[in-house]
Amino acid sequence: IFKFKVEKYWKGKVGKNIEVRYYENMRYQAWLQVGGRYLVYARGNGNGTLSDGRCSLTKNYSEAKNDLKKLGKSKILR
Repeated sequence: IFKFKVEKYWKGKVGKNIEVRYYENMRYQAWLQVGGRYLVYARGNGNGTLSDGRCSLTKNYSEAKNDLKKLGKSKILR
């Protein structure tokens, strides 16, 4: 489980902090690092939790320019 501080979001209802479950196994290990800034494509699991995994579009925020353009205007937490 990774914990994120939310700056912007596009869908759903989120708080200032979220937890995202990553399913890891011997072949796949989540590549996220403490202190990193990411555009996370988490999905809701129907039970109030969020998850992400190997085939996700999640990426470093610095590499997300095209994604951000396609996503359009975000919602900002205050």
